[in-house]
Amino acid sequence: MNTKFFYHSIGLAITITMTLGLITLAQAATITLDPLQGGDYGSLENSTGLGSTDPVVVASQLVNVFLRVLGLLCVLLMLYGGFRWIWARGNEEEISTAKDIIRGTVIGLVVVLSSFGIMQWVFYYLTRITNAQ
Repeated sequence: MNTKFFYHSIGLAITITMTLGLITLAQAATITLDPLQGGDYGSLENSTGLGSTDPVVVASQLVNVFLRVLGLLCVLLMLYGGFRWIWARGNEEEISTAKDIIRGTVIGLVVVLSSFGIMQWVFYYLTRITNAQ
């Protein structure tokens, strides 16, 4: 398989995924200000779309999304390392490169999962201390 085609395929997949994510975010952030369509001019929460969610909860959700994206990146790198190993066809130098990719990905995944656990613990106690909802 041509490596140029592989990189273009990965780039296209990432671009499509990010585009769909941005479209979803744009739809979620749409503000309806027309009272005939359910909007309310009198309420700051309804007119700005900001809502009344506690900032600790918002920060927790943002960090959670960021760590999930990093986890997805680790899975993609693990697949890439596996494909590199398969495509090595017995070439020891290529196999060594693939092993390095997989080893680095496993270390990165351990760091991401540890960060996720620490983040969950910290934000759990922050929401209990601040009575966030």
